Amino acid sequence: MNKNSIGELISSALQPEYLQVNSPDDVHFEVVIVSEMFIGQSRVKRQQMVYAILTNYIQSGELHALTMQTLTSAEWQSATALL
Repeated sequence: MNKNSIGELISSALQPEYLQVNSPDDVHFEVVIVSEMFIGQSRVKRQQMVYAILTNYIQSGELHALTMQTLTSAEWQSATALL
């Protein structure tokens, strides 16, 4: 599993407006996903949506560690305005 594969899987399922996948070592992955599909969803539900996309890779051990930020466009704009 590599960051390009993760990005393609997430992009295909969630059609994000913004997606960033980072990995310092190709074992631990960090993703930032901005998608309107997250509107009205709790943080837990958003994470469940992402895990559902990647569950086969997590169960097989191909994907070992994943941290994520899941945001709507409005939340992303607010977060980036602070930078």
